[in-house]
Amino acid sequence: MKTVKHIPARLLIVLTLLFSFYACDSGGEEDEIPEEDNTSAITNNSLTANGVTKQLTKFTYGNSGGYVEITARESLNAGVPNIAIRIKEIPTSNTTLTFQYNSSDPAQLQTDEFWTQMNDGTQVWYPVFSTTAFVTTGTLSVTIGNGTATFAYSEIELNDSYLSANVTQTIKCSGKFTIPTSNLTDGMFGDLED
Repeated sequence: MKTVKHIPARLLIVLTLLFSFYACDSGGEEDEIPEEDNTSAITNNSLTANGVTKQLTKFTYGNSGGYVEITARESLNAGVPNIAIRIKEIPTSNTTLTFQYNSSDPAQLQTDEFWTQMNDGTQVWYPVFSTTAFVTTGTLSVTIGNGTATFAYSEIELNDSYLSANVTQTIKCSGKFTIPTSNLTDGMFGDLED
């Protein structure tokens, strides 16, 4: 009979210890997870792919087919680390764009959408496309001021293939770069702004 009376007390102690351990263990982890839209901590004119950061110094600008494509690059040489983004137009004020979701056609970009891919210097990382639209999600922060536009995104998952059926590796990518906004013309290239 003594054993039966002690089981509820022991069970209560074990449950209390488990609850205390779980509460202490899970409380700190949430602070360590970076927010997907936290771009303020990203160094300007850089890209980070799978934890490795590369500096960017140049940009190219194209405006054709109903959308703008801007590529921030380590240099103007082929195959160097770069971030390419497509948007409908350069915004006139600060805004946040969402990843293109209705179509994979750049000409179908809406004014509140963007597209990106990244080359980390070893390979190109792509957004994933399913049968009808992109699966990749994320946001692009655009800051306009003093004759410049800063584009930044954080922790967007890019892949080693465009097609979801062919993906073998997915990594988290972040990037931030600033271009001048005056006199942008199709085919233009130049230095990134600090």
